[in-house]
Amino acid sequence: MSSLSFAASGSSRALRTALSLAAAFAAAIVLAGAPLAVTNVSGHPLFTPGRIVTAFAAWVAGLHDGSSFVYFHGTVSWRLFDLAPSYIFVSFVNIALPGSVAIFLGIFVGLSFRAAHRNILDRVLLFVASTPDFLVAMSLQALALLLVPLGLHIRIGPSRAGFSPLAFLVMGIYPFVAAFRATAFAARQVAKEEWVAAARSRGLPESAIRRRHIGAAVLLSLRSELPVLIGAMQGTLFIVEYQFSLPGLARFLFETAFSGRHAGYFYLYQYNLGLFALLSLVIVCAAVQALFSLTLNLARRAMADE
Repeated sequence: MSSLSFAASGSSRALRTALSLAAAFAAAIVLAGAPLAVTNVSGHPLFTPGRIVTAFAAWVAGLHDGSSFVYFHGTVSWRLFDLAPSYIFVSFVNIALPGSVAIFLGIFVGLSFRAAHRNILDRVLLFVASTPDFLVAMSLQALALLLVPLGLHIRIGPSRAGFSPLAFLVMGIYPFVAAFRATAFAARQVAKEEWVAAARSRGLPESAIRRRHIGAAVLLSLRSELPVLIGAMQGTLFIVEYQFSLPGLARFLFETAFSGRHAGYFYLYQYNLGLFALLSLVIVCAAVQALFSLTLNLARRAMADE
C-alpha cells in the first residue's frame, strides 16, 4: 500500500511540474508579445493584441524553415545557436552558483546561532531582503569604489566572463535570507517537540540533534519552497545582468530584442528573439530547480544518516 502511495505521490508531483512548465511557457509567449500590443499611430497609442497572434504564428511557421532562429544586431544577421548557449550558461551559473552557496550558508548560520541571536539576525535580514535589488546593487558598487583607495580592487565594470563578485552578492541575498529564516522557524518548532527533550535526556549531543533532526527538516521544507525562491532570483537576475553588464539572457533580451525606442513606444522589436530569451529563461530556472532539489535531497539523506 505504501508503494502505491509513493507512486501516486510521484505521479502527482510530475503532473504539477508539467502543468507549471506549461503555464510558464504560456506566460513567456504572452510576455514576449507585450511590446506588440500597443502601436504608435499618428502620435497616439493604439491597442493591437492581434499583432501578438500574428507574430506567434510567424514564429511557429519559422521553426520549419529556420527563420525563427535568425536575428539582427544592427545591420548584421546572426543565428541564435551561434551565441545563445553562452548566454544561457551565464544565466544558469548566475542563479545556480550564488543560490546553492547562499542556501547552505543560510542553513549553516541558522543552525549555528542560538535562539536569541537568531531572532536578532532574522530582523536584520528581513530588512535587507525588503530592500529593492537595484538599490542593493548600487550600494555595493558605491562601496566598492570607496574601498579601491584602501587597496581592495573589485571589478565593477562589464564582465565578459559573465561573473561579478558584486552580482554574486546581490543574487545570494534572497536565498540566504530564505534559508536562514526557514532554519530559524524549524529550530523553534522542533525545540517544542517532546522527543527533543527525550533525546537530550539520553545524552544525545546538541550538534547531532541540530544536524540529524533540525537540519534534515529544514532541507525537506526548503524543497517545497524552491519555486518561490527561484522565481525571486529570476526577477533579481534581470536587475543584476543589466546593472553589472553580464552577458546573460536578460541583458541579451534588453540589448538586442529591442532595436530602438521612440516616444515611449518600442519599434523594430524582434519577437522571435524575445520569445527565445524568455523560453530559455524558463528552461534555465527549471534546470536550476532540479539541481537544487537533487542537492537538498542528497544533503538531507547525508544529515539524517539514511
